Amino acid sequence: MVVSREPRTTTYTPREARIISCKQLTSDTYLYTIKNVFNKKILPGQFVEISVLGVGEAPISVCNYDEETIDLLIRSVGNVTSHLVKLKPKQKMLVRGPYGNGYPLDDLKKQNLVIIGGGTGVAPPRSVIEYVLENKKDYAKTSIFLGFRSPKDVLFKEDIVEWKKSLNTYVTVDKGDKTWKEDVGVITTLLDKYKIPSKAKFILCGPPIMIKFAVQKILEKKYLEQDIYVSFERNMKCGVEKCGHCMIHGNYVCTDGPVFKWDKAKKFQE
Repeated sequence: MVVSREPRTTTYTPREARIISCKQLTSDTYLYTIKNVFNKKILPGQFVEISVLGVGEAPISVCNYDEETIDLLIRSVGNVTSHLVKLKPKQKMLVRGPYGNGYPLDDLKKQNLVIIGGGTGVAPPRSVIEYVLENKKDYAKTSIFLGFRSPKDVLFKEDIVEWKKSLNTYVTVDKGDKTWKEDVGVITTLLDKYKIPSKAKFILCGPPIMIKFAVQKILEKKYLEQDIYVSFERNMKCGVEKCGHCMIHGNYVCTDGPVFKWDKAKKFQE
């Protein structure tokens, strides 16, 4: 008698996830929505590994908070991602995870939150914002500061319109044009222009140079290093501390992070 068995899966085993939709947000950046094959909400700040057979795989941050779907912001900047953005709805992606430690939102309840994101680094904070909106009564004031290179590089425009209805949301671009009606300048100009709540906890994700100067500005305003949480995703590869690509000073970014308090993450700057 032949007994059929379910295929054995491990943390290394990719699963097939159907692509529900794909939306181009900028010239090289796409928002993919796929079926959530993990049957649970992925914690804000965690990531998954997306693979293309015969090409490779890449770690991608999850940018929503939902049990049914997973949103992935994919920028076509390399071999794997350039193949990924060719996929169409109803096709499938290979996904494994979720991996890493997210933002400690349970520990931040009843606190004032300041969420800062830059460029494609707005993706993980988007999941934080969705979480906060779903659990709004658990948090005090929430302020959002977002920075982009130009008006054409602004991501999640429809979401930003909705966030502004219930949260203090500010957006700046490095260089505006005649169509741009909001702030112009680097992200620190927003932190100087608009009031930051007292005793705030900070959530940051973006280019290293943005994080460096945003943190400097926050510390100038006498906030504490241990109240700043950053997503430090550079160099991640396998997601399960086997390849060693992301080890910095004895820490695996993929498993010890990618979210760290600044008093620890500052030591990773190279």
